[in-house]
Amino acid sequence: MFKSRAVFIVLLLCCGVAAYFFDSRLGYTPLLFLLFLAVIDAVFTLISRLCIKMITPAGSKKLTRGERVKIIFNMQNIAPVFIIRARAKMRFYGENIDKPYAGSAAFIINPKSKVDTWLEITPIHVGIYQAEITKIKVYGLLGVFSLSFEPKLSETVFVIPRINDEDIGVAADNNAEDTSPTQGAVIEQNQDYYNGVREYAPGDPMHSIHWKLTARNSKYMTRLYDNEDAGSLTVLLDLRLPPHTGVNRLFIYDKLLETAVTVINQHVANNEQVNLVYYDGDGVKALYTESQDDIPEISAVLVSSTAPASKIKIDINDDSAVIITANTDKELAISLAEQKSLGGHPALIFIAPFIFYSVENSKFFKYLDLHFVDYKKVLTS
Repeated sequence: MFKSRAVFIVLLLCCGVAAYFFDSRLGYTPLLFLLFLAVIDAVFTLISRLCIKMITPAGSKKLTRGERVKIIFNMQNIAPVFIIRARAKMRFYGENIDKPYAGSAAFIINPKSKVDTWLEITPIHVGIYQAEITKIKVYGLLGVFSLSFEPKLSETVFVIPRINDEDIGVAADNNAEDTSPTQGAVIEQNQDYYNGVREYAPGDPMHSIHWKLTARNSKYMTRLYDNEDAGSLTVLLDLRLPPHTGVNRLFIYDKLLETAVTVINQHVANNEQVNLVYYDGDGVKALYTESQDDIPEISAVLVSSTAPASKIKIDINDDSAVIITANTDKELAISLAEQKSLGGHPALIFIAPFIFYSVENSKFFKYLDLHFVDYKKVLTS
């Protein structure tokens, strides 16, 4: 289109010079003809803008990390005669992309027909992304004139954590000897029935919380059991990112979420119930899971969360708990040790960045070893 415009301008200048030196019909005729073509091109450009119609995409997509996505935008020419020549600029962006991906495509839409233009990309980090057409430029027949507009057409892409095949159980990496049947991340589910509910009271175990009623009433409700040993697995997910992680930050966040959904998937596959408690920028939240069908929705909720900016207090009042974190807080180590001394068996899954062996981390794991707390280190990838 730039070449067409440049050629037209050169011809216009030449005809203008000829009309100036040849003050006759022969001199003015080419100039008037070019000006007439320019008017026709401008009118055609305006009609093309009025006749192009954008078709709204599906709205949102879900895909697992590492999966390729193709976002398709449809455009239609509603004119019965005119052919539309246009170019679209697109971009794919989100908080977990340092630099948005951008692209463009030129296309021609025949009368009363449609055309697709798309953006294809493979996101490498979990998160919420937007794919949008930022600008469409339509051209006239000669390409001399163009008209741009912003269609404000976008599609949301949820990149959710993938479920790993390996068994993320908490083996005794610290060589702690504990023959308890509840050692590790796999907890047997008790099938005892509860005989009532009441509002949560401080000190009630988390495995007794009735999660569905809690969500419905917007306040915690506790099941009443004849046998207080009844319970299910509670996964405590700490979404905070450790300081000074640099470029590893997003890889750590990916691994935090993927480890959580993998642990949940492994337990619900065994017909167990899992209570996910996570700490994000808005406070403590809880999700109830009893089927693998719930995992994609839970994953989408997790990627919509924001990490807390300050320190949090992780309350471990459930002996069937798995804590997933990338932090080495002194308070967390003390809480794990105290629960262990009371006969509980909380387990820790630590998401380790590429380089994490500092003096503080060394003290954290030595403290856990000293109190026979089970933990496992999972490296980012």
